Amino acid sequence: MTRQFLSAIANPFGVCFLVAIVIQALGLVLYLTLHDTAYAIHAELFRLSPEAFDEAVYEILAMMKGLSLILFFVPWAALKIAAPWYPDQHG
Repeated sequence: MTRQFLSAIANPFGVCFLVAIVIQALGLVLYLTLHDTAYAIHAELFRLSPEAFDEAVYEILAMMKGLSLILFFVPWAALKIAAPWYPDQHG
């Protein structure tokens, strides 16, 4: 393996992590701006209290953040840290 190969593998993980962060930020903005509308829809479907709805949203956002860290950021960081230790192979 070469440095370029490890960097090429790492780049998609970095892009996926950034996309996941943007999706989470968008979800938070939508939650904050459309809270009452979203609660009205979900309360009717699932008979939720406002506290239960808020808790469910916070749990989903926390799971998304944790999964994006584990699945995308950790592999990206590991590959970026490991890349300088591999010699370039010529020929």
